[in-house]
Amino acid sequence: MSDIKIDTSAKTVENESSKKQKADLEKAKQAKEAAAAKAVEESRKAALAHAEAELRKKEEEAAAAKEQAEKKASSASLASGGAALVGALIDAASDEIKSSGSSKKKKKSSGKSRFWLGAVIGLIAGALLMLLIGRLSGGMIFGTNHTSVTTADEVLQTGMLGYTAVDFQNAVLGEASQHQELIVMEQPLEIATTITKAGIGNLQIFSKVKTITYYGTGVYTVDMSVLDKDHVTVDLEKKQVFVKIPHACLQYVNPDLNKTEFEDTEKGLLAFGDIKLKTEDQNRLLQAVYKSMRERLSEPDLFETADEYAKMSAWQIFQPLITAVSPEFTVEVGFDESTSNQVKAVQE
Repeated sequence: MSDIKIDTSAKTVENESSKKQKADLEKAKQAKEAAAAKAVEESRKAALAHAEAELRKKEEEAAAAKEQAEKKASSASLASGGAALVGALIDAASDEIKSSGSSKKKKKSSGKSRFWLGAVIGLIAGALLMLLIGRLSGGMIFGTNHTSVTTADEVLQTGMLGYTAVDFQNAVLGEASQHQELIVMEQPLEIATTITKAGIGNLQIFSKVKTITYYGTGVYTVDMSVLDKDHVTVDLEKKQVFVKIPHACLQYVNPDLNKTEFEDTEKGLLAFGDIKLKTEDQNRLLQAVYKSMRERLSEPDLFETADEYAKMSAWQIFQPLITAVSPEFTVEVGFDESTSNQVKAVQE
């Protein structure tokens, strides 16, 4: 049994990398708020444009109805005038026939007059009827009909470009495939370690104590490769895309042995020399350091923080893609509750 005792204690610390990480998180939160406000504004503009288009459509329909009514009124007036004219001609013809009948001319001459007068009346009445039919039919006979034509550009300007839930799903899943193992947080640690070599009879005056400070980093990731269409839902009414991602996992535990700091050995009054570690003791030391790091990195507070970083990291990836599909939509990221925070790191 070894007379070397090893004690370790890991605690979180800050470095330049972690400070930048926190600053980036705050920027992402602000960007999300700005994106939400912009989406609301885009929705307002779209609704206003749609309302204006509907108003223009109703105004055009009202104008067309008014024009049609005026045409019908004009045609009716013309028909009435034409009928009056025909009636007048018939009355005139009747008077002429009566006058011819009462004259001293022979019956043969009177018959010829009635024939030619009837022919003239028929021609005039026929012309008037053709004109009336042309007017009532909207000018079809005489080539005066007008057809309204709507171009493709006008349709695009007055309508809304279509999109479906599949468009959003494809955008999210396509990008997720590019981030199989998404690193969401790196947590620096400081591991205080004491090595104690007991002296003769475990007496303090023969004991030696050495303090060593190790440094390392825990890396948290999210497995984006598991995302499928069931992880992406779209609420067209609320104009939101919901993406469910797995909880963050502790993927790597990396001690940085190059930054190790050694303090002078504390010795009892009758203790001499430094502490010498056998190969077995050196292995025990490294295992103790790794275990201490892993235990601290696996605590709930750090997993909670890693999950927060995971949500914002995923939002930063997906929001630009959703905006490209429709600027009126925003992304909300949550967790697939069938998953949990796990420790996948293994000692190498």
